[in-house]
Amino acid sequence: MRRFESSTPDEPRRRRGRAWATGLAFLAVAGAVAALALTLPEPAPVPIHGRLRCASTAPVVGIWVESSAGGNGWAQWRVREGDPSQVSFDYELRRRGAYTLHVGCGGTRTDWAATTRSPVVSRARVDMVCHDEHPDRRCVPAG
Repeated sequence: MRRFESSTPDEPRRRRGRAWATGLAFLAVAGAVAALALTLPEPAPVPIHGRLRCASTAPVVGIWVESSAGGNGWAQWRVREGDPSQVSFDYELRRRGAYTLHVGCGGTRTDWAATTRSPVVSRARVDMVCHDEHPDRRCVPAG
């Protein structure tokens, strides 16, 4: 006597068909997402700027920008009022986000005497005093 079978002879073919349909749908969605990603514009860079000062009057010898959104790099700076311990700086973040400034006070561009660090910042303009002789070596808002 033959037992009752729950599947019909066409059931394996139907399963394969559903698997193919699911795979094709997945590929179509992945292709659409990839096409959209390629056509979206790059976010505009976000300029940041400000003034920094080494509290000890040591010259500013470097400014490294560490961005939470990627795109870390060296800021451009220029001496203010003939005093190398006071500078204005500019940098373009790849996209909007928080960042930290690492400021070299004294030494050379490749060998900083003191590395100071700002808190995490998200404003476009920053004015800070960097306490390069303090044990914490932190930059704090000027003013």
